Amino acid sequence: MTIAAVDSITPAGPAAVLPVTLAQTTCRSRNVFKMIFAISAALVLLSPFGLLASVAAADPAAFVNTAQRPSVAIQLSVALLVSLAFVAVPMRHVFTRTARERAVTLSPSMVSVVELNRTGSVEWREPLANYTGVAHNIRTSLSGARHEVILVHAVRSKSVILQIADRIAQSHIDSWCSLTGLPEIHAKALHQPRPFRPRAPVAADRLQAA
Repeated sequence: MTIAAVDSITPAGPAAVLPVTLAQTTCRSRNVFKMIFAISAALVLLSPFGLLASVAAADPAAFVNTAQRPSVAIQLSVALLVSLAFVAVPMRHVFTRTARERAVTLSPSMVSVVELNRTGSVEWREPLANYTGVAHNIRTSLSGARHEVILVHAVRSKSVILQIADRIAQSHIDSWCSLTGLPEIHAKALHQPRPFRPRAPVAADRLQAA
């Protein structure tokens, strides 16, 4: 689950002490609307092919004529595959998000994440000391802007969102920093590329063996 996909966090603010578990979920009503929109778009895109199928069923001669012209058949097949791709990709994305939730547990030394979705569960842990700081990020979209408090890691996929609100007071950010023992950092750290890690040198015996 990406940071942008999280729509609700319980508890809504910083805890008093660690450990604390944050229940994070996506907005199901919004995803249902997206599913309805995706199905409607699928019907629009695939309706011409349904019309062609009905014509072929009513007039078999038309199907025979099409089969005798391979270029037309290839064009129709490519158009069908492209239409299916435009339909399948967003529907798969919406389907996987309709039932997704995550539990983030912060302890004095460890960050533990358990994510549940339709295909199963994913668990991972990361030492709290490996995180670089706490950032106040403002995310904008067509629906407006939301404020986020994010526990930032050098590996973007391991960054964890801690709080969401229309506005977040500086006192809340200070509380998260105090809880984690990490400094407040600029939100641009979220968008910095991963640091380059040179490959380990190849052992001399392996070079001789090659």
